[in-house]
Formats: sequence, structure tokens, C-alpha cells
Amino acid sequence: MYEFLPSALEAIRAELGHVTVAIEALETYARSRSVPGRAVAESLLAGHVRRGRPPMSEEERKIQSERMKAYWAKGKRRNKDR
Repeated sequence: MYEFLPSALEAIRAELGHVTVAIEALETYARSRSVPGRAVAESLLAGHVRRGRPPMSEEERKIQSERMKAYWAKGKRRNKDR
């Protein structure tokens, strides 16, 4: 009933061997050559590249807080006149 299984498994194992050899060759190539974007990809994976805004110092936060308080107070005064 399943006479084809041994030959199918043999074919799959042979293909797996080819794929494994290809993967090893590509990994060796990537290690030995300067692949474009490799450094960026490695640093992203390592978590070295920060995205978004840079962190604010305590003084910068305080200045921004005062600026926003004044902004919202001005908006509240404007809405009272309506």
C-alpha cells in the first residue's frame, strides 16, 4: 500500500542534504564578505539602534512641562470667552 514511501523519503533526504549544504555555503559567504545591510541587520537584532525620539534630560523635561502648562492654560482662557 505504501511502497512509494521509502523512495519518497530517500528523495526528501537527498533534497534536505542539498539545502543544508546551500545554507552552510551562504552562511560562510555572509561571514567572509561584507554583505550590504548586514551590519545594520546585526545591530538591529542586537538592539543597538534606537528608534524614535532621543531621551530628554531632567532639565529639558521641566522646560517642556512648563511650556505645555502655559499652552493648555492659554487654551482654557480662550475657551472661557466662548
